[in-house]
Amino acid sequence: MIEIILKNLAYTFYPVGICAMNNRDLYVDSFEFKNLIDKVNSSFAVIHKERLDSQILNKLKENEILKDFENLTLESSDRCLSYKIDFIEENVLYQLCINISLLVPYYYAYTLKNIIELEPYRWTTLPERDLQAETGKFQSHLAIISNILGEMNFNKFPDRLVTEIIPNINYADVDMGNFTYFNAFFLDDVNL
Repeated sequence: MIEIILKNLAYTFYPVGICAMNNRDLYVDSFEFKNLIDKVNSSFAVIHKERLDSQILNKLKENEILKDFENLTLESSDRCLSYKIDFIEENVLYQLCINISLLVPYYYAYTLKNIIELEPYRWTTLPERDLQAETGKFQSHLAIISNILGEMNFNKFPDRLVTEIIPNINYADVDMGNFTYFNAFFLDDVNL
């Protein structure tokens, strides 16, 4: 049921059958794209985003473990608020990430892991999702985040929909046929 509701909502923000890369003018002129931009960039949305960001960061900072979360949200056309906190263990960087949709009352929290060198600091591998860390060492962190965001009336985005493709819509440089529910409501540059 939620899949149908979210798909129908996605269709109000992304034009069906129009490729953003191949038919840019038609895409940008569509009612759906204008609706998306209005929803994300209107003055009301900007004020709401600033208030929400302040509330979320304040709630996270109340918790000793989560107090160092930082806002990584881009200013223009981001469909979500993005937060991250780093944990380094020897030569492994764990990034605990939270995305909170500006389109629907959902959030998604996950852990990325990559190998690093400390001197000089650099990544030796690209970050990849670490499900084992999510159910192990960061399970309590994610539970705290879930409680905080639940108290703020956000729901956890269904895991089963994160990678499910909506085949006939796209956005930015995500090809039609590769656009997921996560892309529709959060970010276009993360593969989970």
